[in-house]
Amino acid sequence: MPSEPNVVVLGCGMGGFTLSNLVSKRVGNSAVVTIVEPRSRLPFAPAFQWLVFGWRQPEKIQRAPTSLVKRKNVRMVSDRVEKIDVNERTVKTQSQTIRYDKLVISLGTEFAFDQVPGLETYSHNAYSIEGALKLRGAIDNFDGGSIAIGISRLPIKCPPAPYELALLLEEHFRRAKKEAEIHFFTPEPHPVPAAGSVIGKQVERLLNSRGIKYLSKWGGEGSCYLQVAKSESAFLKGAFLSNPPRLEFHPPRRKWFLEKLRLEKEWLKL
Repeated sequence: MPSEPNVVVLGCGMGGFTLSNLVSKRVGNSAVVTIVEPRSRLPFAPAFQWLVFGWRQPEKIQRAPTSLVKRKNVRMVSDRVEKIDVNERTVKTQSQTIRYDKLVISLGTEFAFDQVPGLETYSHNAYSIEGALKLRGAIDNFDGGSIAIGISRLPIKCPPAPYELALLLEEHFRRAKKEAEIHFFTPEPHPVPAAGSVIGKQVERLLNSRGIKYLSKWGGEGSCYLQVAKSESAFLKGAFLSNPPRLEFHPPRRKWFLEKLRLEKEWLKL
C-alpha cells in the first residue's frame, strides 16, 4: 500500500482517464493516484459511430493508457471492483483490498436490457464496439423500409448520440440510394434537453429537414417503450410500428455493487 495519501479512481474510461490525468498533475509527489481498470486497451467512445459506418476499425480506436501509467505517482491495478466499504474506506477487487483517502467512482453504467421485454433480442445499439459492429452488419444488409430509433428510458448515456446516429443513417441511405423511412421516438420534451430548448429546436428542425419523423414526449415518467417484438414495437401511448429494424438507446443502471452503498437515489449525487 502506498504511504502517501491515496486517491483511488475506479474506471479509466473517458471520465476516469481525464480525471486521473488532471489529479496526477495537480498532486505531484504529494499523493498517489491508483486507477482500477480491468481493460488493458481503452476504446475512444465517440468513435463508435465511425465503426457503424466502416470509417474506422476496432483496433484504430483503442489505445493503452501508456503515458498516464508511466507517471511516478500513478499506479494501475488491472482488476475488477467487487465491493466498496465506505466505513473502512476500502475497495475490494478480485485480487486485493485497496485503502483510499479519496475515492472517485467513474465506472459508467450497465445496460438494463431487462427493463423492456424483447429489447436485447430485437434491437441494436452503438454504445460498445460489439454493438457498433453488429449494427454495421444490419445496415449493410438493409434493403429499404422503416427504421425505428428509440430512446427507451431516461437517463441515457451520451444524450446527443441517438440524434447524431439518426442524421448519419439518413445521409448513408440517401447516398446509397436506399429508401429508408426513419422514425425517432423519445420521452424527452425536445432533442438533447441538457443543451437547452433553443439548441433542441434547432436539432429538431434539422431532423425534419432530413425527413426524419421525430416524435417527442412519448410515454410517461421517462419511459417510451412497453415492449419490443420481432415484427413490431409497442409504445406506452398505444401505437405500433410494424416490421422495423430497431436502433435502441438502452436504459442504464448503476453497477451492481453500488446497490449495497444504500444510496438515497438511483444515481450518485455529484
